[in-house]
Amino acid sequence: MSNSQIVQAEVLQSTAEASITASFTAVGVPFTAPIRIMTLVNNTDGDMIFSLDGINSHFFVPKSSFRLYDFTTNKQLVDQMFVIQEGTQIFVKYSTTPSSGAVYVEGIYGIASRPGTGGL
Repeated sequence: MSNSQIVQAEVLQSTAEASITASFTAVGVPFTAPIRIMTLVNNTDGDMIFSLDGINSHFFVPKSSFRLYDFTTNKQLVDQMFVIQEGTQIFVKYSTTPSSGAVYVEGIYGIASRPGTGGL
């Protein structure tokens, strides 16, 4: 029996610059699993603000840059992890107006390996 987990990736979420406004806009669809690692990519020529709830500003990502959040790195208890809850929707709005590009949200989660499936 293996006690490992298999890495899975959420489907890449994106929103083109033409759809980004001064109010929060959803990026793709809500997460389908608890997210352990998240990358917010700003491939536009404007500064962006991302939100976990569509109301409050949470993450600032300057133009042509990204932010990587590894929530499992700083856990305090061996059997517990920090994650972004399944069903969480990511939102974006501009801080400075973009004229090209898109924003992207990448998410990584883990699933338990199953006996006989080649788990690590």
